[in-house]
Amino acid sequence: MLQQYKIPKPDLSSIDQAEYAKKVRDKNDAIVQALYAVSEPIYLYWDKIRYSTKIPQGITAEEFWYFVKQVRKYSSRKSVIRSESGEYYSWLRLVYTDEFLHKLDMQLGTNEFLIFRRTTLDAEQKKKFL
Repeated sequence: MLQQYKIPKPDLSSIDQAEYAKKVRDKNDAIVQALYAVSEPIYLYWDKIRYSTKIPQGITAEEFWYFVKQVRKYSSRKSVIRSESGEYYSWLRLVYTDEFLHKLDMQLGTNEFLIFRRTTLDAEQKKKFL
């Protein structure tokens, strides 16, 4: 039987807000650069960020993760889709999102879309699918 593995969550309650705010003010440029480094082109989560070498000196991994979470939270958009508990799902529009959606849109209008290559759909079925 497979053993369940859980990623330990960071203890963000131990962050001193006044000290944290001072660090963010003092190291703003370095923190913002590090934020971009862990968000694009690869979107990293806590399990990878906590070991990242991109965290600016003088800031703990937990403090940096708190900053990343706050920026992602306030930059995200709510979708119309809700969870079973009634909360709206949200998503963050990354720099490459527009490029990806454009490519997808262009492929949907042609036979280059992978699903159309692997199946034989007549014109009416393709229209229905789209």
